[in-house]
Amino acid sequence: YVNGKFKINEDEIDLVSKELELAVVHDNSRLTFDKLLELYKKSSIYLNFSKEEKISISMLEAMSCGCVPIAYATKENQKIITHGENGFLYTSITDMINIGKRILKSKDF
Repeated sequence: YVNGKFKINEDEIDLVSKELELAVVHDNSRLTFDKLLELYKKSSIYLNFSKEEKISISMLEAMSCGCVPIAYATKENQKIITHGENGFLYTSITDMINIGKRILKSKDF
């Protein structure tokens, strides 16, 4: 699940889309709270492509609905996510894809 209104690399989204099933929402302000909540609850993982965002409220909302966050390893995201405990941090799109595949294939997940 991808959410955000920040500048993101569309090529990266296309690459990840070929490897993982995505529901893409570019501007969540156009969704009702109930619709956004429904999307979070149906989702398994939350992919945060933003390398600019300070603290992602939408990522926190997704986490509260049970989504496993996979976020770029910014200083702000490192304050929220402890890699391997309550989510995962990546430094390249290849990392993001591999982490996503590993999570979705995991029996523990």
